Amino acid sequence: MSSKEVIIGIKSEAKKQPLTSSQTSMLNVLSYCHLLRLIDDSAKNYSLWKVSKSDSRTDAADQEEIKIRAKTALEDLCDAHNNHSFEAFKKDWGDETETYQGLYDRISEKNSAEESAISERVSKFRIVDKLKTAFSVSKMIPHLSEEQRSRLFQMAGYDEKEALDICKKLAISMGFTVVEYGAFFVGTYSAAGLAAASPFFEEVNDTTRNIIALSYAAKYSGAILNTLQSVRLLKEKSINNSPNIVTTGTYYLLDKFLHNRERIRDLGTVAATLAEPVLQDIFWTSTFVFPAVGSSIVTARNVSGAGLNLAESGIKEVWLRVQKAKTKTDSPK
Repeated sequence: MSSKEVIIGIKSEAKKQPLTSSQTSMLNVLSYCHLLRLIDDSAKNYSLWKVSKSDSRTDAADQEEIKIRAKTALEDLCDAHNNHSFEAFKKDWGDETETYQGLYDRISEKNSAEESAISERVSKFRIVDKLKTAFSVSKMIPHLSEEQRSRLFQMAGYDEKEALDICKKLAISMGFTVVEYGAFFVGTYSAAGLAAASPFFEEVNDTTRNIIALSYAAKYSGAILNTLQSVRLLKEKSINNSPNIVTTGTYYLLDKFLHNRERIRDLGTVAATLAEPVLQDIFWTSTFVFPAVGSSIVTARNVSGAGLNLAESGIKEVWLRVQKAKTKTDSPK
């Protein structure tokens, strides 16, 4: 029996309702993510209860240690039931087994109760809802273990081998993501710091506002181009990966959520990747608090971001061309 059939509370709703294959994928993924959140909440509540009942003095570090241990135990117990290895779990956790089994049973009840509601929501999902789902799930991926990532993509509809292959790609993508974020952080904040120390705008007028608008246009144009290049990397058979784990995760999830709708999948991956940075970009508010200095900071940061995006896009283009040339050379004549 596959993990998709035995996860707590995740049953084949397709048998109960006429869900399409893509809807079933979303139902399984959302149910699994809900299960993981229940495990996290249960571990947190258990740690709070454990600390409150303790006779000795405990601090935040002790509580966090209890939470991590409980979360690990519940995840292991989930795997034990999936793999029919409960005896091994009992051997590992000894006297604590009964406690964690009780927590597990309550989690199972809650997840089963939520299953019908999730199925009802999924049956009414529009394309925008599918994009939101893929993006929200992708943000969880960096915090999941390799085994959890594999199970997540099996829930989405990939077989075990495909899921493991995606996990390997995600691990590589995660490494590049750290480098990418580090470069953008250093580059944009260095530019902003220099602009704050030596503002190049003395006053805010129509010309200043036009320059700021152009800097935003350059920044987001570069970001769109950069993300489109990432999608091209994902579509290239010799690569099938990108240097951004959210982009990579979103792409592979949407590939199952949007069957045979490649153009929407690609544009959805771009939109989902850019959504959070756009919504969280609050630097423009500094132009109201410190007009001249704030305008300088925003413009410098935007121009720096545009340059970094264009540079990364160029690197991706070189990577694509090299891989295509290599594939052409290696292919039998």
